[in-house]
Amino acid sequence: MISVADKVASSDAIIDPASDTVFLSIVLSDRDVVRVLEEVLPDDRVDFALRRMKNGVPDDRDARRVGRTDCVDKEFERLKTAIEHRFESLCGELERALESAVAWGSAACMASIPRCWRGPASTA
Repeated sequence: MISVADKVASSDAIIDPASDTVFLSIVLSDRDVVRVLEEVLPDDRVDFALRRMKNGVPDDRDARRVGRTDCVDKEFERLKTAIEHRFESLCGELERALESAVAWGSAACMASIPRCWRGPASTA
């Protein structure tokens, strides 16, 4: 992908936030731009270029937002996976602890384990 910096021979932009104005002076060296502008009447080229720029700025902003969103999505997935692995590990530890308690055969030990962790009531 060719960046804008590769295509711009020279540029100067001054932004005046108070008046929502950008003073822009730019010289492009880009065959694709030249080909498109050749198809536009000479008197219409400045307006045509300004309309394209005005349409492209929101698209570029949206593309950058998507990039940031992708980063957030990836970080969410990483954290979710880490939490799931830790949860599975804790469940395994709890299961081994319960099996040990059952193996000891201690009713007192089993009585100290909350009912919700013991599974279904035994029918034996």
